[in-house]
Amino acid sequence: METTNISLISIDSTFNNLLNEFSLYIYPIIELIGIITNILNICVLCRRAILISPCPYYFLAFALSSLLFICIRCSTQFFRIYYPNHPYFSDIYCKMEAFTIYLLPVYATFMLVFASIDRFCASSHRKSYRDLSQIYLAKRIIYISTSIIIIYFLPFLVITYWNKTINDCYQDPTIINILYLSSRTIILYVILPIAMIIFGFLTIRNIRQQRNRIIPIPGLLKYRRNESQLARMLLIQVGVYIIFSLPAAITYPMITFTPSMNTSLMNGIRSLAVLWQLFIFLISFIIYTLSSRIYRNEFIRMFKLNNFCRI
Repeated sequence: METTNISLISIDSTFNNLLNEFSLYIYPIIELIGIITNILNICVLCRRAILISPCPYYFLAFALSSLLFICIRCSTQFFRIYYPNHPYFSDIYCKMEAFTIYLLPVYATFMLVFASIDRFCASSHRKSYRDLSQIYLAKRIIYISTSIIIIYFLPFLVITYWNKTINDCYQDPTIINILYLSSRTIILYVILPIAMIIFGFLTIRNIRQQRNRIIPIPGLLKYRRNESQLARMLLIQVGVYIIFSLPAAITYPMITFTPSMNTSLMNGIRSLAVLWQLFIFLISFIIYTLSSRIYRNEFIRMFKLNNFCRI
């Protein structure tokens, strides 16, 4: 029995050492790609031809939060692996890291949910729903939701601290803390994905019903094509989000709420799931480029000399 335990410990140690060595190379690459793709994404989404609908405003907020998250997450993970006992690790560092790392993915996911709701409203045959797809409403929703989400995550600045015993950031396992952390997990991995899937299917249904009701007016047809491209961009984005978030959605609750699963090996698998999840925040540019003609056209025009300074 003792020999078996020693073998398992040896396997866990070897696996984590290989994972750390792999992470030292992959995190800088992901960060570089994430910075480039999100900056390009922001530049294209800021162009006037794109910002004629509420949906791109949510895409823009998603891209900004993705840029921040990729920079912070990759940098902190690389720093932790390369220099785990750095003297700069402190309560302030832990509080700010936990606040941003926990906040930004939830914020970005909320933006996709709001975009899904907007596409559902815009594609509806009911005028009352279509009237809800307005740019000024999108801006208000973004401002208000940003404030609420920031307030919701402020407790991380209080409950997180640097634990010198385990040499890591830590939250005490009190009942209040567990309930609070559980609410974040449920929101990010259950409620928001389900909301995206529901409104995604409703949007698909609306678009199919809408094809038989399009009036053959050139201006309206062009507008409908633009709206359909935005819907396609969103639906593919939602599908990609589910694929890349599913492993983290499974491993994170298992390790968090099942103490027996909190082993070195499982934490390594969780790290791989988190690494896989990062692709959500750097692949949007590729999705939009492949799925939308108007996005591709604006990306090309952005690099033409006579349009270079136009937004």
